[in-house]
Amino acid sequence: QGVLPFIGKYSLDILKTSAGTAALAAGMVGVAYAIFAIPSGYVAHKKGRKKTIRASLAVISCLTLLLFFHDPLTAGMSATTRLYSFWLVMFLFGIFWVSVVTNSFPMLWQMASWGTIGIYTGLYYTASQGAAILAPVLTGAIIDIAGYRGIFLFCTLCMATAFLVMGRVKAGEADAKTA
Repeated sequence: QGVLPFIGKYSLDILKTSAGTAALAAGMVGVAYAIFAIPSGYVAHKKGRKKTIRASLAVISCLTLLLFFHDPLTAGMSATTRLYSFWLVMFLFGIFWVSVVTNSFPMLWQMASWGTIGIYTGLYYTASQGAAILAPVLTGAIIDIAGYRGIFLFCTLCMATAFLVMGRVKAGEADAKTA
């Protein structure tokens, strides 16, 4: 929620893309999301939702840490190589992010009873929309203080925290009658 709003500006200011090309980095996330939404559900069905989500959060943490170092690591490369490598990491980010999002909501519903499903859904969307409102403000402040690279480090910390929190979740897997 905090990184994607600034990816276009990052592409313009750091990767020196054209205005027309700048949006493609965020588009890579969307394309991966569309392609891998259903397969991520199948993976979670086979491996378990919690394992799938935690593995995805771990990979996202590594990818965003890689993005933190992307600019200095690729500084000597051609502009095209820098851009394509950035797009590749963003595409991979999308694959693993959809695995988190696609499997979180069913996990939440599995934890709720028939009578509390609306409350759980409301809590899910309140947290999700709260993040959508707050994250760009926080990442904007991080950009002002530490530059664009700081948002990737912030994202790494958030995903690592989510990984730890998800480790404490004890329910939410499909049971035998719903699997």
